[in-house]
Amino acid sequence: KNDEEKRLSLIDRSALNIANAVNEIRRISRSLVPASLSDLGLILSIEDLVESIKITKSINVEFYHSGDVETAIVEKGKLMLFRIIQEQITNVLKHAEATQLVIELIVDSCSISLSITDNGKGFDAEKVKAKKGVGLYNIANRTELFNGKMNIVASPGNGCALNIIIPLEKPQ
Repeated sequence: KNDEEKRLSLIDRSALNIANAVNEIRRISRSLVPASLSDLGLILSIEDLVESIKITKSINVEFYHSGDVETAIVEKGKLMLFRIIQEQITNVLKHAEATQLVIELIVDSCSISLSITDNGKGFDAEKVKAKKGVGLYNIANRTELFNGKMNIVASPGNGCALNIIIPLEKPQ
């Protein structure tokens, strides 16, 4: 009887682990190719991402945008910005213990400005730069690919502000 209970318990745990793995694979595959980006555009895709975080996580996320985002930014630029936002949201959820996250995307005639700010526990920006964490490294690389500049303002106890400015390509 005891062996039978152990086997059933093991089967139940295994089934739960498999279900969790399947859900995680689905989540990862959706994030790798955001179908919504080409269908909905950048703004609605970010709003969709924000809503999914509000539903599943205990953090308040606000998203503000201004300027002609959809026509001013090329498709590759939209994907790059979406990936940066995803990456920084992941960083905040994983490390910051934040309750508030604000995303601002502003497009004017010459540049794209992205700001992602949280009220989390903050960190020593110099130490993190020296460690070259994968998340911030990816963000820096994506920004550089579009000739942009990345700036991180953070200190222990004061949250983090990630600021990115990318010049808009001038029509030839």
